[in-house]
Amino acid sequence: MGENLRKSGIDIIGNVPRGTHPCQFQQTKEDLVNILIPYFKTGLENNEFCFWVTSQPSGVEEAKKALRMAVPDIDAYLEKGQIEITSCGQGHANEDVFDSETVVHDWVIKLNRALANGFEGLRAAVNTSWLKEGTRDNFANYENKVNSVIGKYQTITLYPYFLEKASTADIIDAAPSHQFILIKKDGKWERIENSRWKNITGGKRTGETQQKNWRDLESRITSESEIKWVCEKAEEEVLSRAEQFIRPELESIFSSDREIVNLELADIIDSLEIQSLMDDFYRFAHISMALVDLKGNVLVGVGWQEICTRFHRIHPETSRHCVESDTKLSAGVLPGEFKLYRCRNNMWDIATPIMVEGQHIGNMFSGQFFFENEPLNYELFRAQARKYGFNEEEYIAALEKVPRLKWETVNAGMNFLTRLANMSSQLSYSNIKLARSLVERDALVNSLRESKEKYRSVVETANEGIWIIDAEDRTIYVNQKMAEMLGYAQHEMIGREIWDFASEEGKAIVRLNQERRNQGINESYELKLIYKGGSSLWVLVNAKSLFDKDGRFMGSISMLTDITKRKEAEEALANIEIVRKKEIHHRIKNNLQVISSLLDLQAEKFNNREDIKDSEVLEAVRESQDRVISMALIHEELYKGGGFDTLNFSSYIEGLAENLFQTYRLGNDDLRLNMDLEENIFFDMDIAVPLGIIVNELVSNSLKHAFSEKEGKIRIKFCREEKSDKADESLFSLIISDNGKGIPENIELENIGTLGLKLVSILVDQLDGNLELKRDLGTEFRISFKVVESS
Repeated sequence: MGENLRKSGIDIIGNVPRGTHPCQFQQTKEDLVNILIPYFKTGLENNEFCFWVTSQPSGVEEAKKALRMAVPDIDAYLEKGQIEITSCGQGHANEDVFDSETVVHDWVIKLNRALANGFEGLRAAVNTSWLKEGTRDNFANYENKVNSVIGKYQTITLYPYFLEKASTADIIDAAPSHQFILIKKDGKWERIENSRWKNITGGKRTGETQQKNWRDLESRITSESEIKWVCEKAEEEVLSRAEQFIRPELESIFSSDREIVNLELADIIDSLEIQSLMDDFYRFAHISMALVDLKGNVLVGVGWQEICTRFHRIHPETSRHCVESDTKLSAGVLPGEFKLYRCRNNMWDIATPIMVEGQHIGNMFSGQFFFENEPLNYELFRAQARKYGFNEEEYIAALEKVPRLKWETVNAGMNFLTRLANMSSQLSYSNIKLARSLVERDALVNSLRESKEKYRSVVETANEGIWIIDAEDRTIYVNQKMAEMLGYAQHEMIGREIWDFASEEGKAIVRLNQERRNQGINESYELKLIYKGGSSLWVLVNAKSLFDKDGRFMGSISMLTDITKRKEAEEALANIEIVRKKEIHHRIKNNLQVISSLLDLQAEKFNNREDIKDSEVLEAVRESQDRVISMALIHEELYKGGGFDTLNFSSYIEGLAENLFQTYRLGNDDLRLNMDLEENIFFDMDIAVPLGIIVNELVSNSLKHAFSEKEGKIRIKFCREEKSDKADESLFSLIISDNGKGIPENIELENIGTLGLKLVSILVDQLDGNLELKRDLGTEFRISFKVVESS
């Protein structure tokens, strides 16, 4: 068995025997490609001739393009004739006319040619989307013919159906012709077996194997006692062919019962199917049967006796007797029971009712027989012949042919007919409900389709980008506008993760926002995406979470607005503001330097006059000059740093202290400066200016007054002491000390009369800080203050 199996290339199918004829219901082109590409790739690798019929002429090139992705050397296969890709108009439907006989004939020719060319069989797929109204019935007959052909040859055929173009009736017509069906549910392909294709041993059945099975059964019937066994087997056959396939599907559709009145039996039964069942049953049991409506019309019948067909049903009066027997004498039988009675033409009949939702709409009849030990009243029938003008000898000859049955045989047959009638009742009602359900479903589908088209029209013509992603961050839909915003075609984005389109800095934003969508938080945010050509696209994203009816996160839908021009305008404004601030700092620094130069010239003028050379006036001018320089350095630092709002304070202290040493040391190389400054501490001008003046006053004071000897050391330490409980607030410490002669013990800090130290005290208070003075081994000023830092 294993050596006869062929690889299908489709995981959900696996290996299949030759003659396999499945169908696929797809919703999108991607569904079709996902199945057919591995299907044909495997066929080529297995040395099979491959034949692909597309729905449109343009589909031929699309099919080649898709195959080329999986089979790079597809052109070589095409050149040597191992694969043929054509459209339906070039073989299946010419001028919208479908000729099933011609197509089946062409199939056989293709297969024989493939085998003659050394290929190991034929593998085909025929897209059915081209089918139009009026051709589907012929196509269904064609598929049945294909079944009888492919079962004999080395062939595998697959028929895809596009769900959006197929009605419910199309699906129901298509399904029975295939061993199994492929359909996608919740994103996964499923294989649905067709039980109608399986016989008792689980194998595939055809018309020939069915007849053979019947003949095998018939040969086993050796006595009347086996009639009951035959009835049971026939009943199993009925259930297998009808109930096992049809009923589960019907019951799954029905959700509520509806009142049904004025039904006609002929409108709700499948006469051909019931006729086939009765023919099979009669072949073994030899019991006449008929399906009759309440008006006496015989809808289906088998095994009718010559005495009825040549005589009773021909003469007007005896025919009225037949109708009366079929309508009046058979009345009053309860569902599930049967009635035995002698008809008005003096033969035995049996009737059991067909009920639909409590309504009697017809009867299942058996009859036209006599019991085995029943004596025949020949005089009665000769009298009937004379009365109605029948040829007496021919009439009696027909009477002799009427079967004589045992009671056991009649009872077994009627048990079967009773159950068949009951099943027909149920299936008839199910067919009515199915028909109504299909009408309602089609109306609903049409309404939904119209709504879908309106929605699609709105979405596709929207001036905003619309992007839908699933729970795994994969793109499942973008509208035309969204694709154009990023420079892609819509199909190029489908299936790709959103990360593929985000900038590096944008990926963190996407990750954070996807987590929030998963929590059901809907919000707006700005995101930087990357255009197909590599340029940036700024968008404003308005996102909404999607959940199924069970509350499971399914993804999100977002509306995206292009804000690139706005961001460019904001950036331009920001650059203008930077230039403006830069110019302000530059001008302030220059103006302060002008003031410093003027003070320097004034000091030089006083310095040349003997009467004020050592006076307080000259000293005051120099101190003022130092203070101006300390402020100018702040603006210079802001100008160089490029921040314009904050400056690196440690770097500023270092430059200020070095400038003071150059001013006051006056060639004394024995004075040293020791700085311990924590890096990367940034202050705005409200903090930096007073601190800069404090450093200026204390360092210059040490340089002027602390050292009577030439040697000395000044130490500056600046650091962050601790973080406060308040957000971004820190405690800082600034220590300026020297190892000079120090401030005398009898001088209190609060009573120091110099302008510089008074200014220090005032500025510390301005900072809400604390000032401490230590006199051990020189002088040490410790200033502590809290600041909310700028990032």
